[in-house]
Amino acid sequence: MRSMDNKQRILEAENSLLAAILDKNLALLDNLFDEEYIFTSARRESWGKEKALADFRDPGFSIQELSVSELKVTVRHSTAIVTGIAHVEGHEGDNPVTGEYRFTRIWCMSDGDFRVVAAHTSRIDT
Repeated sequence: MRSMDNKQRILEAENSLLAAILDKNLALLDNLFDEEYIFTSARRESWGKEKALADFRDPGFSIQELSVSELKVTVRHSTAIVTGIAHVEGHEGDNPVTGEYRFTRIWCMSDGDFRVVAAHTSRIDT
């Protein structure tokens, strides 16, 4: 498959991921996160797929607004690197999860579909 075709697939997958986060669509998140998924947060903590899904199941965790700017997609064979800035408004219990975050996501082809294998966020101080 050509790189441009894969770039379009990644853009569509990114849109699906954002919608799944906003809707807390656990089935879609489960499908988009690879079994080996690892996330590193702006708080310098790392966790895997099960904790990520558990966080979205938690009724105290909610993202009300999520938009992305400066999105850049680089595709090499069956791997894609996505970077951008996420504008987030939400809460985790009593703690606000609001601000701008620089992010990196790595997508890899698995069983014919792209899945997120790693992600990282860093808060942008304004």
